[in-house]
Amino acid sequence: MHAILGLAASELSSDDQRDPSLLAAAMAHRVKAIKALKRAIAGASRADTFEEGNALMATCFALTFQSVLLDDGMIEYMTFIRGVIIVSIQMYCKGAKFLFGNFLGEAATQALEPFMQQVPVIETSWTDAAALSIRALEPLCKHEIERGYQQGLAHIAEQLYVSSWSGGSQFLSLSIFPLYFSPSIFTSQYLPDLTFSFSLSLITRLC
Repeated sequence: MHAILGLAASELSSDDQRDPSLLAAAMAHRVKAIKALKRAIAGASRADTFEEGNALMATCFALTFQSVLLDDGMIEYMTFIRGVIIVSIQMYCKGAKFLFGNFLGEAATQALEPFMQQVPVIETSWTDAAALSIRALEPLCKHEIERGYQQGLAHIAEQLYVSSWSGGSQFLSLSIFPLYFSPSIFTSQYLPDLTFSFSLSLITRLC
């Protein structure tokens, strides 16, 4: 419940909605949701049951979507992307049924494809500007994760010349990029580095 309330408050306090008075409430609910999620994960195998496993996944999804709305939410975005997949793997191993199966793997791609194929090609000048900016950021990328993200975004920009769906499908692949790193690399190179978080947020927002 706190994850849902936090996401709703962040959405209402975003630039489009322009109600900054809700920002404090959004963060308060987010903190409570994260604390509850940590307690659940630290306990006995909470994803063993249909209800608990799907509740954990729903919380991770809500916190992930809220991270996109936060100015400094890149670290938590990547953390919760990992959380969604880790919980789903645990549920799969236990034979639990997914409520969110259409949001994962090939099912997500198949669900989006009919709609994305109808989207016209993005204006070439916009794609040119994005590709140029992404290439210009390459010298700033020092960490392995930074370089991987920058290269992934450059590939997305290239695919946008082909079609919006070509670029969009590549973005889906990039969204699970944090899973390709071991916990030690993820925590040592990514989580402690605020400069990295800022540069990675800047790169990602270009697309």
